[in-house]
Parts: sequence; structure tokens; C-alpha cells
Amino acid sequence: MKERGLQPLCPWRSDNPSGIVAFKHPDCSILHAALEHEHIHIMHQAGRIRIAVHGYNTQEDVGNLLRVLETILRKV
Repeated sequence: MKERGLQPLCPWRSDNPSGIVAFKHPDCSILHAALEHEHIHIMHQAGRIRIAVHGYNTQEDVGNLLRVLETILRKV
């Protein structure tokens, strides 16, 4: 995440994985708008983005999120 300009809001712990990822980015509003445009729904508030993967999400959903996010980050 840090390599892509994202500031994680909590430490990564391999012994305590979570389906929730939260981070900051200088252009959070742009990221939010672009993800919503691609029908990827996230929480955006106070300059933070929160992504939550749930039981109904598929591997395809997660792959799409990562692909779109990577594309957006290359542009901002």
C-alpha cells in the first residue's frame, strides 16, 4: 500500500487478517469518485477510504477492485 502512495490506518498483522482495509491518500476524493464510477462501493469520509470485503463478494469482485484501484493510482 505504501508503495502506491496509500497510508494504511492500521498495522498489517498476518496473525489477525481482516476483510476491512482503511487508508488515506492525498487524492481520496478522486479515488472515491473513480471507484464509485466503476460500481465499487466504499466508505469515504474525512480524507479516509474504507474498503470492506463481505461474504457475498467474489474473487472477481476483489480482482476488479484491485485492477481499478491500480489504474486510478497510476493517474493521480
